[in-house]
Amino acid sequence: MAETSRKWSRRGAELANSGRFEQAIDCFDIAIRNEPRYAPAWRNKAAVLIQMGSNKKALKYLDKAIELHPEFAKTWNIKALALQNLGRYAEAVACCDEVLKIDFRNSDAWVRKGALFGAMGKAREELSCYERAIHINPVDSTAWFMKGSVLTAQKRFGEALPCLEMAEKLGHTRAKSILEKIRTLPAVPG
Repeated sequence: MAETSRKWSRRGAELANSGRFEQAIDCFDIAIRNEPRYAPAWRNKAAVLIQMGSNKKALKYLDKAIELHPEFAKTWNIKALALQNLGRYAEAVACCDEVLKIDFRNSDAWVRKGALFGAMGKAREELSCYERAIHINPVDSTAWFMKGSVLTAQKRFGEALPCLEMAEKLGHTRAKSILEKIRTLPAVPG
């Protein structure tokens, strides 16, 4: 049964990646019916529900996946996303902390935690999280972009510029427009 559930779950992931969300949900439901203790099917169904905008509904499936396998960092990270989308930032930070208990070097969790602190108006903590993410994964274009964006918002353009340049070099698509604005400011090298 477990192998069948894995196959249905893989098929659901393929369908979700091609934007066929309803069909993906059907596959995850079959996987769950075949093997109710197969946590990835619960988690993957939740991820698709989030893509469909059903964050609150997704939490039920994430809680079940966590109940089955609380050591899956990916599930905690997805739960943090759902909570973030619902504006429940403190709870989302707690989920990021769970990820980091499992895998302290998870740069995605550090970036998400930074964004959550930013949404909560805690710029110092936000910046610290991006710096940790960059230390862990120096090629994380999102971490570089987010750090540069925070520094730009603080009008620390000289510090923001190299961060945004690195983000652009690493392929972050939104870095270029901010860089162009900063480079037009007087007394900013570029």
